[in-house]
Amino acid sequence: MVRWSDPRGVADVDVAALLLGENGKVRHDEDFVFYNAPSSVDGAVRLLGKRSAEERAEDRVAVDLEALSDEVGTVVIAASLDSDGSGFGDLGELSVEILDASGTPHARFDVGDAGSETAIVLGELYLRNDEWKFRAVGQGWDSGLAGLATDYGITVDETPDAPADPPVAQVRAVEAHVEVVDTLIARALNEAGMTAKDLDGVAAAAGPGLIGGVMVGLMAGKGVALATGKPFVAVNHLEAHALTARLTAVVAFPFLALLASGGHTQILAVRGVGDYVRLGATMDEAIGEAFDKTAKLLGLPYP
Repeated sequence: MVRWSDPRGVADVDVAALLLGENGKVRHDEDFVFYNAPSSVDGAVRLLGKRSAEERAEDRVAVDLEALSDEVGTVVIAASLDSDGSGFGDLGELSVEILDASGTPHARFDVGDAGSETAIVLGELYLRNDEWKFRAVGQGWDSGLAGLATDYGITVDETPDAPADPPVAQVRAVEAHVEVVDTLIARALNEAGMTAKDLDGVAAAAGPGLIGGVMVGLMAGKGVALATGKPFVAVNHLEAHALTARLTAVVAFPFLALLASGGHTQILAVRGVGDYVRLGATMDEAIGEAFDKTAKLLGLPYP
């Protein structure tokens, strides 16, 4: 669990985790668990969402050590700062605490010498002699999350080509999300016979996915959580799709899911909550984007 205080209200802290192999690097970009991808592919490492009260906040990272791949020997716990010229030294407090499944604390590290850093490795869970241990780190980067991620082997394109025009339906999809999201939330609460204050918490998909639609839902969810003082949980977009079948029918684990959305087309073996195996995927464009681009090439209007 990562805790911080921000009495000056200067920044927003985001917690991340990196799964490292024997060489001290990630095996692939999917080993980077952060706000846009809040769960590892195997579900062994998950971001549980931020909680805040007045000037203090916390974010929890759940690590299932038994579910980790044998190829993973280290789990890095890091944090980054979204700010306007401020560093971690401007926060009033920053710490990481290791808790077991029962909530019992086993180790704590308070960062007391931070300065202008905008990304920092707080600590590492590492495997030695078949036993998992924790060590405090406190190493910082002035280059933000991109600098930290690059040093651990994540591919970060800092000089992207000029963006291509988005597929036709993506633009309209964002507009449609904005038009209906408030009405949809109100209708869901009404059908449930509840008000927003009756909620125990708020969850919203945080990625991966087509960024426009994801951001509309994510910001709406964060807004409801902020307005009601409820905890917010970021959900993996693809995991939500994979489990939707169990909301509308009695489907027992394991089952096979064909996930065909605007930005992803995959075949998944769904073995349980947080337990998935990707059996196959398209090699280039997802079916939704391929459909949109073909229509654009043919000069067909939307929809």
